[in-house]
Amino acid sequence: QDVQLKLVNRDGVLQAKLIKANLYQGVFRGEMRLDASGKKPKLQVKEKLTNLQIGPLLKDLVGEDRLLGAGAVDMDLSMVGLDERSIRQSLSGTASFDFRNGAYKGVNLAQLIRTGGGLLGKGATGQSARTDFSELSGSVVINKGKIHNQDLSAKSPLIRVTGAGDVDLKTDIIDYRLVVEL
Repeated sequence: QDVQLKLVNRDGVLQAKLIKANLYQGVFRGEMRLDASGKKPKLQVKEKLTNLQIGPLLKDLVGEDRLLGAGAVDMDLSMVGLDERSIRQSLSGTASFDFRNGAYKGVNLAQLIRTGGGLLGKGATGQSARTDFSELSGSVVINKGKIHNQDLSAKSPLIRVTGAGDVDLKTDIIDYRLVVEL
């Protein structure tokens, strides 16, 4: 679709400025800086996606589209290296997301609660079942591979979910608490 890109290469530093693209029914704007002048490349990205349809994006990225809804994603990230380990250890920055009026496909939590089917191992699960939400939002601060979130929020007509905690990408340790209120 409509893409605008300005590339600048100065002494091994490649900068892409004022990137703009229409994708997934939304608008992507961003800047990228790749510094390959040292022993390990350094990458910095600042990206903002607005009015993004998350389902088709997730389908293309991870092969599943369990999440539906329109929203925004903001990222300001930096990393060093080309291999996964280096990137996990160096990843730093901030990111946030905010999706409205969407759904999680695969389970209808409201119906499970109403019928008590969750306790019996039965109920509204499967591809056609879905849990609608009015809000799904949160933000993270990342410092050298340690991700901290303190404001995960999901709201639906019957359920409120909040979350806070940490994920350590270096050790694959998750210390995260979810609170579900009916």
